[in-house]
Amino acid sequence: MSLQNSKLEAAIDNYGGVTKALLSLTMVESTVGSCPFAPLGTRSQSYSGNGTTSGTQISLELNPAPENHPQATVTFSGQVVNGRLVGTLTVHRNDNAAVLDWTVISLVN
Repeated sequence: MSLQNSKLEAAIDNYGGVTKALLSLTMVESTVGSCPFAPLGTRSQSYSGNGTTSGTQISLELNPAPENHPQATVTFSGQVVNGRLVGTLTVHRNDNAAVLDWTVISLVN
């Protein structure tokens, strides 16, 4: 599984509260080794959610759009640097048996 073309946005109010978080990306799933399941290929995905801030630190929790396949949850942990989000994006598939359970960790900078 690889993540491509990720675009992460967060709106923060005057009090430091995250009012909205949006993520769009392309997931590319391919088969490695002798997996008996066919890969899902390339799929556009979108997520929305909210989060918290503490100073320049920000944590986000995002849920998948109903049409996403596969379904996965996303967390982001990082900071706001010059108006940009910089940190770690973690995508975890949560809609299938353990054999197809995966987690992808990607740096956002």
